[in-house]
Amino acid sequence: MSKIKIGIDGRNLSKPLTGTSRYVLEIVKVFEKKKIDYIIYLNSNINNEFKKYLNLKKVKIFKKNNFLTRLFFFHFFLPKILLEDKIGFFWGIAHDLPFFKSKKIIFILTIFDLVFNKPQFAISKINFFREKFLTPLAIRTADYYITLSKFTKLELIKYFKIDTKKIFTIPAGFFKIAKSRAKQSNNFKLYQPYILFVGSSSPRKNIKGILHSFANLPEEIKNKYNLLFIGSTKSMEKLIKFEIKKNKIIKNFFSLQNIEDHELSLFYKNAELLIFPSFYEGFGIPIIEAQKNGIPIITSRTASMPEVAGDAALYVNPYNYNQISLQILKILKNKKLKNQLKNKSLKNYKKFTWENCANKIIKLIKNLNKKKNA
Repeated sequence: MSKIKIGIDGRNLSKPLTGTSRYVLEIVKVFEKKKIDYIIYLNSNINNEFKKYLNLKKVKIFKKNNFLTRLFFFHFFLPKILLEDKIGFFWGIAHDLPFFKSKKIIFILTIFDLVFNKPQFAISKINFFREKFLTPLAIRTADYYITLSKFTKLELIKYFKIDTKKIFTIPAGFFKIAKSRAKQSNNFKLYQPYILFVGSSSPRKNIKGILHSFANLPEEIKNKYNLLFIGSTKSMEKLIKFEIKKNKIIKNFFSLQNIEDHELSLFYKNAELLIFPSFYEGFGIPIIEAQKNGIPIITSRTASMPEVAGDAALYVNPYNYNQISLQILKILKNKKLKNQLKNKSLKNYKKFTWENCANKIIKLIKNLNKKKNA
């Protein structure tokens, strides 16, 4: 069997931490342990926060000054560089693949979700139109596909008529931290007791629904508990400010960004519950991270959420704010239910590890390589 060399689209590593950049980082860590031969390609500098996790000898940076030159480089110049580097497999992780491909290289595309097919959930017009144009092209270019959930696999088949044999569902994992580092921070105590949301402020995350559902809670509950958001709120900052003022929950609402992993784990562990009534998710990593830390979860009975959360969550219709409020109250007032959900969470999350995820990807690539050379 010929030697396998993997090229990885690392452009998300130039940006702040998101679910996509965590996905790349965690899998590359396992690749490094397993001594997989790979090269990560970027067209701008790595985020400094990520350098400590990477083998920088296996990173190639081609600095480009703006969006257009970066796009041009990726689609027209990178294919030639891949051939020069003798790449056998190119793994696209940003819903994008070069326009031009050599038959010598197998192109694998990870699809996190098909949110570009849901214009009502678009973060911004620029991102929406970029994905609306580039992702369908990448889907048509790819040889094989990785999805994080069966839900996304079914969407690929439904909207793009992809052969089911070419789609491989490989769930993501949860992060691990050193216990000694976890003891260094007590910042979570400033906000206790709190209901937690982790994620971006994309419209699909149902931010308005979370704020309204909290505002609907009885006064004695609002006087006791806070609502804590962890993640970037920039894209919906005006809406959030308007809603917390309108609903008179300014004193209860807190927002934190750029939280390191050792702190994030403590914020999870000390939360009363995770509120995650998203409209649409291709997977939903915060669900697994919350389960790993043994806290109850409220999430939506839509998209991939039931597939990921299993029986270790309370489910809601994300459009029904009263129902979300009632489920919050149910957890806060019922210690027995809280413990039941905790025990189920601590069993469910063990199915989702980055080690398992990376090993399945390695196995997939090895099998495809055998097929290629048969």
